[in-house]
Amino acid sequence: MQKQIDELKHTLEGRNFIYQEADHLMKKEYFCKGIHKRNEKILIITDSRSFLFYPDDIKSFLSKCVISDTSVIKTVPKKINHMSNVICELYENASKVSDGLMKMFEKISNNKPTEEELKQAKVVSDVAGKLIDIEKIRLGYMHLNTK
Repeated sequence: MQKQIDELKHTLEGRNFIYQEADHLMKKEYFCKGIHKRNEKILIITDSRSFLFYPDDIKSFLSKCVISDTSVIKTVPKKINHMSNVICELYENASKVSDGLMKMFEKISNNKPTEEELKQAKVVSDVAGKLIDIEKIRLGYMHLNTK
Protein backbone atom coordinates (compact mmCIF):
# COMPACT_ATOMS: atom_id res chain seq x y z
CA MET A 1 0.00 0.00 0.00
CA GLN A 2 2.87 2.37 0.72
CA LYS A 3 4.11 1.88 -2.85
CA GLN A 4 0.70 2.92 -4.18
CA ILE A 5 0.69 6.01 -1.95
CA ASP A 6 4.18 6.95 -3.15
CA GLU A 7 3.08 6.59 -6.79
CA LEU A 8 0.05 8.80 -6.11
CA LYS A 9 2.23 11.37 -4.38
CA HIS A 10 4.55 11.41 -7.40
CA THR A 11 1.59 11.77 -9.77
CA LEU A 12 -0.67 14.22 -7.93
CA GLU A 13 0.87 15.90 -4.89
CA GLY A 14 1.53 19.60 -5.40
CA ARG A 15 -0.20 19.57 -8.79
CA ASN A 16 -3.54 20.58 -10.24
CA PHE A 17 -5.79 17.90 -11.65
CA ILE A 18 -9.22 17.92 -13.25
CA TYR A 19 -11.65 15.39 -11.80
CA GLN A 20 -14.98 14.30 -13.28
CA GLU A 21 -16.93 11.58 -11.44
CA ALA A 22 -19.14 10.74 -14.45
CA ASP A 23 -19.72 12.08 -17.97
CA HIS A 24 -22.96 13.84 -17.05
CA LEU A 25 -21.40 15.62 -14.06
CA MET A 26 -19.36 18.80 -14.00
CA LYS A 27 -15.57 18.77 -14.22
CA LYS A 28 -13.67 20.58 -11.50
CA GLU A 29 -10.03 21.38 -11.07
CA TYR A 30 -8.35 20.64 -7.72
CA PHE A 31 -4.94 21.28 -6.22
CA CYS A 32 -3.57 18.25 -4.36
CA LYS A 33 -2.19 19.31 -0.98
CA GLY A 34 -1.37 15.88 0.40
CA ILE A 35 -1.89 12.13 0.26
CA HIS A 36 -2.10 9.98 3.41
CA LYS A 37 -3.06 6.52 4.63
CA ARG A 38 -6.16 6.43 6.88
CA ASN A 39 -7.50 3.14 8.26
CA GLU A 40 -6.47 1.03 5.27
CA LYS A 41 -7.81 3.71 2.91
CA ILE A 42 -6.11 6.41 0.88
CA LEU A 43 -6.93 10.04 1.67
CA ILE A 44 -6.24 12.74 -0.90
CA ILE A 45 -6.55 16.26 0.50
CA THR A 46 -7.14 19.06 -2.00
CA ASP A 47 -7.83 22.76 -1.79
CA SER A 48 -11.61 22.32 -1.71
CA ARG A 49 -12.43 18.71 -0.84
CA SER A 50 -11.00 15.36 0.22
CA PHE A 51 -11.13 12.03 -1.58
CA LEU A 52 -11.17 8.82 0.47
CA PHE A 53 -11.05 5.42 -1.18
CA TYR A 54 -9.65 1.91 -0.96
CA PRO A 55 -6.29 1.10 -2.58
CA ASP A 56 -8.09 -1.14 -5.09
CA ASP A 57 -9.90 1.96 -6.40
CA ILE A 58 -6.76 3.92 -7.33
CA LYS A 59 -6.98 3.00 -11.04
CA SER A 60 -10.63 3.99 -11.15
CA PHE A 61 -9.86 7.31 -9.44
CA LEU A 62 -6.94 8.09 -11.75
CA SER A 63 -9.04 7.25 -14.82
CA LYS A 64 -11.36 10.10 -13.80
CA CYS A 65 -8.44 12.54 -13.39
CA VAL A 66 -6.49 14.59 -15.89
CA ILE A 67 -3.29 16.27 -14.71
CA SER A 68 -3.47 20.00 -15.41
CA ASP A 69 -0.51 22.30 -15.93
CA THR A 70 -2.47 25.47 -15.21
CA SER A 71 -2.11 27.27 -11.93
CA VAL A 72 -5.59 28.79 -12.02
CA ILE A 73 -8.34 26.85 -10.28
CA LYS A 74 -11.52 27.03 -12.29
CA THR A 75 -14.77 25.21 -12.70
CA VAL A 76 -15.57 23.95 -16.18
CA PRO A 77 -19.30 24.47 -16.68
CA LYS A 78 -21.26 21.52 -17.93
CA LYS A 79 -23.19 21.85 -21.14
CA ILE A 80 -26.84 22.76 -20.77
CA ASN A 81 -28.85 20.15 -22.57
CA HIS A 82 -32.33 20.42 -24.02
CA MET A 83 -33.82 18.74 -20.94
CA SER A 84 -32.49 21.57 -18.74
CA ASN A 85 -34.21 24.12 -20.97
CA VAL A 86 -37.49 22.21 -20.75
CA ILE A 87 -37.25 22.03 -16.97
CA CYS A 88 -36.64 25.80 -16.79
CA GLU A 89 -39.65 26.38 -19.03
CA LEU A 90 -41.78 24.05 -16.90
CA TYR A 91 -40.73 25.94 -13.78
CA GLU A 92 -41.68 29.27 -15.36
CA ASN A 93 -45.06 27.89 -16.45
CA ALA A 94 -45.68 26.42 -13.01
CA SER A 95 -44.87 29.79 -11.45
CA LYS A 96 -47.39 31.53 -13.72
CA VAL A 97 -50.09 28.98 -12.89
CA SER A 98 -49.31 29.26 -9.19
CA ASP A 99 -49.47 33.06 -9.33
CA GLY A 100 -52.85 32.94 -11.07
CA LEU A 101 -54.23 30.46 -8.57
CA MET A 102 -52.98 32.54 -5.63
CA LYS A 103 -54.57 35.71 -7.03
CA MET A 104 -57.88 33.92 -7.43
CA PHE A 105 -57.57 32.42 -3.94
CA GLU A 106 -56.89 35.84 -2.41
CA LYS A 107 -59.81 37.32 -4.33
CA ILE A 108 -62.31 34.78 -3.00
CA SER A 109 -60.86 34.33 0.49
CA ASN A 110 -60.74 37.98 1.57
CA ASN A 111 -64.47 38.50 1.42
CA LYS A 112 -67.63 36.59 0.72
CA PRO A 113 -67.28 35.50 -2.89
CA THR A 114 -70.11 36.07 -5.29
CA GLU A 115 -71.53 33.33 -7.45
CA GLU A 116 -69.61 34.78 -10.42
CA GLU A 117 -66.28 34.77 -8.52
CA LEU A 118 -66.81 31.15 -7.51
CA LYS A 119 -67.44 30.22 -11.15
CA GLN A 120 -64.26 32.08 -12.19
CA ALA A 121 -62.28 30.29 -9.47
CA LYS A 122 -63.61 26.93 -10.68
CA VAL A 123 -62.64 27.75 -14.28
CA VAL A 124 -59.15 28.89 -13.24
CA SER A 125 -58.71 25.73 -11.17
CA ASP A 126 -59.82 23.51 -14.05
CA VAL A 127 -57.53 25.27 -16.52
CA ALA A 128 -54.59 25.02 -14.11
CA GLY A 129 -55.22 21.29 -13.70
CA LYS A 130 -55.25 20.79 -17.48
CA LEU A 131 -52.05 22.81 -17.90
CA ILE A 132 -50.36 20.68 -15.28
CA ASP A 133 -51.52 17.49 -17.03
CA ILE A 134 -50.15 18.77 -20.36
CA GLU A 135 -46.79 19.67 -18.80
CA LYS A 136 -46.55 16.23 -17.16
CA ILE A 137 -47.14 14.55 -20.52
CA ARG A 138 -44.59 16.83 -22.18
CA LEU A 139 -42.00 16.07 -19.52
CA GLY A 140 -42.73 12.35 -19.92
CA TYR A 141 -42.06 12.57 -23.67
CA MET A 142 -38.84 14.45 -23.03
CA HIS A 143 -37.75 11.76 -20.60
CA LEU A 144 -38.45 9.05 -23.19
CA ASN A 145 -36.44 10.95 -25.81
CA THR A 146 -33.36 11.03 -23.55
CA LYS A 147 -33.22 7.25 -23.18
